[in-house]
Amino acid sequence: MTKDEEKFLNYLKLLADKSRYKIILHLMKGEECVCVLADKLELEQTLVSHHLQALREEGFIRDRKVGTWVYYSLNKKLFEEIEKLYLKLLSNKNISDKLCVSNNICHQLIKNMKIKIVIYDPPMCCSSGLCGPNPDQALISLQNTLEKIKKLGVEIERCLITQSPQKFRENPEVIKLIQEQQLKALPITTCNEKIVKIGAYPTLEEFKKFISEV
Repeated sequence: MTKDEEKFLNYLKLLADKSRYKIILHLMKGEECVCVLADKLELEQTLVSHHLQALREEGFIRDRKVGTWVYYSLNKKLFEEIEKLYLKLLSNKNISDKLCVSNNICHQLIKNMKIKIVIYDPPMCCSSGLCGPNPDQALISLQNTLEKIKKLGVEIERCLITQSPQKFRENPEVIKLIQEQQLKALPITTCNEKIVKIGAYPTLEEFKKFISEV
């Protein structure tokens, strides 16, 4: 077993406990104190404290003290590291079959974050811009990137200004940018309704960064 495999399996062992997994899901919604988590999980506070300590020691969560209260939040950088490690291992055909269970876990974690990316496209011939004999290489790359992001459980929506003008009107910030910069502002990409990039399509690394910062 390689060091990467060992490291990844240690992460999975920690998350294999249902209570710890539920704590992670709750903290995805925002920081909480131990008493609130105990109430939501319907567990003894001492038991929740034990799980929080285990998660903190492995770097999954961080704590912040305010007076006599301690608040816990996710360490998103670690989850980004786990994702990179997972993708690295998945690219190795010799061990990819071993990761089928972890794939479900990673997928479920991101799914529970309820991440939605919306791309507001400029005028094109179709929703993907890939029709015709000579499609734009940037659009081909974008399509490949979006397929990879979808596999992580992220919801993707594309809005073409000529076909779905109502979608543009539903986001005041998008309309404001178009009024200021005209069509030069397009494409505009949002992640959970927050504008994350304008004037160009994000790369795969940029998409992963947007997701990790949710």
